[in-house]
Amino acid sequence: MWSLLLGLALATEVTVPVDIGVGPAFLGISGPVRQQRTWHTGLSLTLEAIVDRKTIRKFKNRIPKKYRDFALRLDEVRIRPAWFLVPETVFLSPKGPADTGVYGASWHLLGISVPLSTKPFRLAPEVAIPLTWIHIQSDSLPSPTNVVRLGIQGRVDLEIPITKGLLVSGGWSSDVFAPQPLGGGVFTFRPADEAVWHIGQAYAQLHVRIPVHADI
Repeated sequence: MWSLLLGLALATEVTVPVDIGVGPAFLGISGPVRQQRTWHTGLSLTLEAIVDRKTIRKFKNRIPKKYRDFALRLDEVRIRPAWFLVPETVFLSPKGPADTGVYGASWHLLGISVPLSTKPFRLAPEVAIPLTWIHIQSDSLPSPTNVVRLGIQGRVDLEIPITKGLLVSGGWSSDVFAPQPLGGGVFTFRPADEAVWHIGQAYAQLHVRIPVHADI
């Protein structure tokens, strides 16, 4: 895959659409947090370049021969060069009276998606490795707690085009990681019913695609 991207990058000039997506997220956090408050709110974000089949075929001679047949079977390649700047999820759930508040973010370090359908809509399951940091404050639970965990995420995303440059999407993701107890440090562990170990997320996004010209 990296050789494919390198081959495309060696092109003199290439134009690709950059997809910018944003929308609401509703997050269920396992353990005592969910017992105290079922859903927390946040934002779901996307920033990625879309390399379509036409572009791949145009520059096929720049792709190493051993990867060429594989590359030519792809409908598209999605690249997230700014993953370390733009998180996949931002937690924005203020604490109310006798309530629990959650703030933080989650980044995808690595992921792979295999679309089951691309036309007329894109349906794609994805497996990823997220890095999550959330700060939990509560009047009724042990706090504050800073949960920092690497995990495994399963996601199903449905993307529907409205026009060539405007799309909507939505889906569900589940992040699973080593249980961290409320009030405990990053290197502490407890049974799942006493800790945060799973984050489920329902989300929707509005996407705008902007053509970007690159001279290399």
